[in-house]
Amino acid sequence: MKNFLLLGSLMLFVASCSTSSGTASTTSSDATAPATTLPFLIGTYTAGSSEGIYAAEFDTTTGNFVNLRLAAYSMDPSFVVPSSDGKYVYGVNEQDGGSVSVFQWNDQGTLDLLETKGSAGIHPCHIAINANNSMISVANYTSGDGALFPVEGGPLGEAVPYSHSGSGPNAQRQEGPHAHFNTFHAPSGRLYVVDLGTDEILKYSPVPGQSELTGTVAHKMEPGDGPRHLDFHPTQPWVFVVNELSNTIMSFRIDASGDFEPISRLSTLPDGFTDFSKAADIHVSPDGRFVYSSNRGFHSLAIYQILEDGSLTFVGFESRGIDTPRNFAITPDGSFILVANQESDSIVAFRVDQSDGTLTPFGTPTTLSKPACLKFY
Repeated sequence: MKNFLLLGSLMLFVASCSTSSGTASTTSSDATAPATTLPFLIGTYTAGSSEGIYAAEFDTTTGNFVNLRLAAYSMDPSFVVPSSDGKYVYGVNEQDGGSVSVFQWNDQGTLDLLETKGSAGIHPCHIAINANNSMISVANYTSGDGALFPVEGGPLGEAVPYSHSGSGPNAQRQEGPHAHFNTFHAPSGRLYVVDLGTDEILKYSPVPGQSELTGTVAHKMEPGDGPRHLDFHPTQPWVFVVNELSNTIMSFRIDASGDFEPISRLSTLPDGFTDFSKAADIHVSPDGRFVYSSNRGFHSLAIYQILEDGSLTFVGFESRGIDTPRNFAITPDGSFILVANQESDSIVAFRVDQSDGTLTPFGTPTTLSKPACLKFY
């Protein structure tokens, strides 16, 4: 693997690749020509042979992955997020002494470490940035809390903590709070945090100068659901939540106060499936027509169509080349999906059928130890 990565680094200026600011290359000198390679980041667990945050390009003409390289050494950067201006990358270090690392792109197409700060908790597993790059939020899984950081031109200000309390009926997974995901709702500026341990979606209203965040429950899920991730509809006041422990997916309407009103609930597994499985990630297609969620155990992506009232109807499963899918990413135009197979050490690509949302394997998978997060930039 290290030899392969070294070769990828040497090819950095030979292959078609992204610039240091994350701009995709084209096949023409015309600046308006469509991109043929899309740059993306890969967060990993470093217990195997991975060494940190990786960068690569996805070739939309062949479906192959090119110029895979180590962008930055970092310990267990299981989730990363780029700034929208293309200058910075923020990543968690999912360890006992949890921390957040800030990186800046350099002229070599790799990342320079600017600073590392404590995450105000244990095992940070998710990180999010708001629309204008002024706030970063981190969710700490083991300690069931998190922090909001003001962004000061790249580096971070002092942590503004939040904490959760409670438990759920699953004695092994819900003995206490476990903040698993956080995200900013662009239209309202609210911060939403998904807590697997307490079966709650919590909402916060961040404002400058706060010393601590205090939230309220936007929705209390059914006991034992174990909510994990959510995603918003791009144009409608709808949000979709995947529940890891109950293997279900739900759609909600967001009311004026920011609370979630249930619309529909479906399984992420086929009828009659009784083996162990746990849901992971969820994403809405950029055109707002489909929702995808990942299953680990029944190794697959589940596909749903969004109806006119925000409810979901099941479309099908895609399992070819998928084994323990953690995170996945949809290309900005919605034409392709990349899947990170965490325990089978691979990343695979699918072409999306724009008529019905179904998937077809595309290109050649690439090998990387314990990929956990994929982010286009």
